[in-house]
Amino acid sequence: MRRRHPTRVAALIATVALAPLGAQPAMADDTDKPPAAHPRLISFGGSGCKKNEGVKVFQGPDTVSLVYSKFTAEAPSTEPHANLRECAVKLALDFSGGWQWSVVKTRYTLNLSIAEGAKAEHTSRYFFEDSGEESSSNQMFEGPKLGETRYADQQNVTTWSRCGSSQQFQILNTLYAEAGPQGQKAHVSLDTQDTSIESKIVFDLGWRRC
Repeated sequence: MRRRHPTRVAALIATVALAPLGAQPAMADDTDKPPAAHPRLISFGGSGCKKNEGVKVFQGPDTVSLVYSKFTAEAPSTEPHANLRECAVKLALDFSGGWQWSVVKTRYTLNLSIAEGAKAEHTSRYFFEDSGEESSSNQMFEGPKLGETRYADQQNVTTWSRCGSSQQFQILNTLYAEAGPQGQKAHVSLDTQDTSIESKIVFDLGWRRC
């Protein structure tokens, strides 16, 4: 949290106290405030997010969140390839011209149920279409682990969108589960169905004028 310097606070109080009655306060300059941005889901698909297992996008103050209705990897399983699930999402931000945006931090909330001897993995990649650069993260989980797990990635290199453009932003997430040597179970999920844990991915956005 940014703190005001005591001297500056005192000067501000004095200025207000000496203002003549009836004077109108100066209006703040909004020209440097980031624009209102509206996320738009373009498409999604993959073994972890089929058409009947959708993806939703939510907007917050300087954030965009992805919530998956059913995105789970588990092992062992009788279902083929249940231990490896992928979901690719394309979205865009609609906003007024004269600005660029980037992802400065990514926060993940996953649901884990991993027995001792088993393990799971979450991989995330995202990039602007035609940018030639991408950001990625990889997180391993070894059992025993149970319940909600959170972690975050701070970006060392910032990639900016094109100026004033609703350039497509592509996101690929992969979940992998590996059973233990005696068949111990592993379950990793970005699933919001039948769970009290709100699994999601949150992108913290940065803005600059261009």
